Amino acid sequence: VTMINTMRLPGVNGLNADSRTRGLINGRKEAYLLLDIFRRHFPGFARAEMKCVASLLGIRETRRIRADFCLRVTDLSDGTDFADTVGFSMYGWDLPDPHKPSLQPLVDESNGKFINRVQRVLQTPIPYRIMVPRPVENLLCPGRAVGVERDVLGPLRVMAPCMAMGEACGVASSQLVREGRSAAEVDIPRLKARLRTVGALVDREALPPISPRQDP
Repeated sequence: VTMINTMRLPGVNGLNADSRTRGLINGRKEAYLLLDIFRRHFPGFARAEMKCVASLLGIRETRRIRADFCLRVTDLSDGTDFADTVGFSMYGWDLPDPHKPSLQPLVDESNGKFINRVQRVLQTPIPYRIMVPRPVENLLCPGRAVGVERDVLGPLRVMAPCMAMGEACGVASSQLVREGRSAAEVDIPRLKARLRTVGALVDREALPPISPRQDP
């Protein structure tokens, strides 16, 4: 059994049910076209059969909040540390142009040239403030809705950092409800101390060692 995760479907609006339906239809058609290519050109696949196709589209982005703080590419390339970090992502910058899904350029706005400004950034901190929407006071938004520049959403949109954000928001919510505070008034040192007791990685020094590499 082989799992192939390769198709990308540009032009799908994740906020529109009709658009998502068309994306599912087109995606399933492409899956069987891909199967035919494998049968004809890949050794060992001549008699391959389709076992299953994903039941849902993997929507990578829709809307993001205007948060208490917006995490930017320069914050990460500069290695900025944040007092309210509640987790880290070790994932790459995997959020290509939705209209050119096989191309992921990063543009130097001063001269318009393509560069990879973030090729050596291997640890993406998650500040609590990027999950606090404004002007709403009684809400936390973990996951792909966080307040970040688009490029930064790449390492934060995947499951492990989303789990870290969800855990941090759950612990924060417990504190806020008990004390009758708004989302922006959480006691950060107490929040981080509690997260440490359950094994969350909230300090850069606690992260596992990594070897330098270049993201695609």
